[in-house]
Amino acid sequence: MAIKVNASGGEHDLWLPGDERIEDLELFTSQQLGMNITPEMVLSRSKKNQQYKRATALTRQQVDTILSVKEHRRTVVRGAHSLGKSVAIGVLGCWWLTRKRDNMVLMASAKEDQVSKVLFPNMLGHYVRAFGRRGKLGALQVYPDQLAHPKWCAIGISGQNTEAFASYHPHGDGEVLLVIDEGSAMTDALAQAAEGLISSEAARIVVLGNPLNTQPRDPFRALFTDKQYNRIHWKTSEHPNIQHQRPIYPGCISQKWINEMIERHGLESDQVQARCFGEFPPIKTDSEKGKLIDVNAVAQSSGLTVEEILAEMHSEEPEVKDLFHFVGQGHTYSQGV
Repeated sequence: MAIKVNASGGEHDLWLPGDERIEDLELFTSQQLGMNITPEMVLSRSKKNQQYKRATALTRQQVDTILSVKEHRRTVVRGAHSLGKSVAIGVLGCWWLTRKRDNMVLMASAKEDQVSKVLFPNMLGHYVRAFGRRGKLGALQVYPDQLAHPKWCAIGISGQNTEAFASYHPHGDGEVLLVIDEGSAMTDALAQAAEGLISSEAARIVVLGNPLNTQPRDPFRALFTDKQYNRIHWKTSEHPNIQHQRPIYPGCISQKWINEMIERHGLESDQVQARCFGEFPPIKTDSEKGKLIDVNAVAQSSGLTVEEILAEMHSEEPEVKDLFHFVGQGHTYSQGV
């Protein structure tokens, strides 16, 4: 529970990790992190001052993602570069860890440096802002009260060490949240380990990334055809920097960078569609003869959706493999059927 302490301004209401008020996301972010969850308030204040200062609000996309994790056991997010996904992960991790005692947050990435240099420092920064240096804090660990609640923690783990996932499970009334960043680099082994962790009812998973992979067996792309996942696309056009054509969120995506990327690579290029707009590039696969097959073109000629084709490409049924054998030899999809 909250306690009262003397501060320079008089009596101050100090929150502790596990405080029941943390459950209210808006109250927690505004009072403990100094971040509003209504971006429109920031825009109106900026206009009144006739200049755009650094935003102190989460974007609508960030808030929607955090709330999705609360409401859905599985969430997957794709988007362009520099939309604020790391900030969302930091706030989410801090909020999830401290909203209930014995909660656990695991942060992983197929790219090891992403955890140690981006994800965990971001989450740790929000924790210190909200609660000071309370508890045991380290480069890749936070224990709000290790003596009384040794399983109550946030841990940064390597996405390469998938065997370690089995050692983490909910304790008491606690809930486990697994965050996987750089989804496009996610391996089959990491995806399987994550699914093993979420076998507990008291577990959540959120996977975020830029859709950069053009290979057919892409675990990240496959999640967007999985109906058990709440699938979220952070549309570039909805980011305040693009909507208002001003750097409302310094360091985030800009129209100038998008224009430069289009000029360099072309609007319809894989680079621009994936990195600037968060759209998956066309899937391409090698046939037995080594010919590249554009699955989008196959879908157009067959009348099936890319998602349906992707699902069948992952199938182990012999008739499906035969079907794609025909496609690989230059036949249309319908001829394979």
